[in-house]
Amino acid sequence: MTNVPEIRFKGFTGAWEQRKLGDVSNIVASGDADKSKLLESGHYPVISNALTNDGIIGYYNDDFRIEAPAVTVTGRGDVGHAQARKTNITPVVRLLAVKSDFDVEFLSNAINMFDIFIESTGVPQLTSPQLGDYGITYPTKAEQTHIGDFFRTLDDTIALYKRKLDALRKLKIAYLQVMFPQAGEIVPKVRFSGFTEPWGEVVLGDVVDRVTRKNEKLDSTLPLTISAQLGLIDKNEFLISKLPVEMLAGIILLKMESLLIIKAIPTDTHGVRLSDWIDIDYAKRNIFRPIFS
Repeated sequence: MTNVPEIRFKGFTGAWEQRKLGDVSNIVASGDADKSKLLESGHYPVISNALTNDGIIGYYNDDFRIEAPAVTVTGRGDVGHAQARKTNITPVVRLLAVKSDFDVEFLSNAINMFDIFIESTGVPQLTSPQLGDYGITYPTKAEQTHIGDFFRTLDDTIALYKRKLDALRKLKIAYLQVMFPQAGEIVPKVRFSGFTEPWGEVVLGDVVDRVTRKNEKLDSTLPLTISAQLGLIDKNEFLISKLPVEMLAGIILLKMESLLIIKAIPTDTHGVRLSDWIDIDYAKRNIFRPIFS
């Protein structure tokens, strides 16, 4: 295997070096937070192993443990998540800190590409020696900086669109509250111009039919399944091989534009259980298969 990437910025040539991370950096294990000094706001962030809120659990005013720049790596639970830190910090609660001469944006992305596997029957934990034993391939500092800046720009763009998406989701929820009648009402608070009649009310079971027809004639070979995180997905995209014909024949057959009501209990990226939700989606494919059968 050659230590040269397929795509490089103009002007950079030559093979990258490869070393163990522990040989080219100093990896520091964190301790406990000093609750007597912990503030809601202050000069120096105190960062835990959590992935939410950038891991910040508070601030110290006059003290820090790790001088910037550095990279922090989660060491318990969902291990191996690296993040560049450009302010002086104090890592706590199983968070690892990596100090080196690498560009921190480059290093954080390099660590995030590690295929970290922790064999454990309990909560996975990543120690400093374990992290240091992983190999890292790296170019000159100048090329690291170019690569780090590039991915930092991408991360900032992703964050911007996530904020826009969150704002649109909140806007949709707000509109749903006022553009549909609430319990005990027959007229929504907000309507399009020209509509004045009260809304009707029926029992859902009186106006729809539960689909039970099977794909016996193999009208379709495109199976849908449900993912709590992704919604409707093509099951074949998540299998090593396509479903056999005999299985396709036993799957429920949906006609185009059928309403599919999905009830699931999704989790966020940190495994936090969320409340039940019901999503209504148009089935753009033909057949549907539960993810558990």
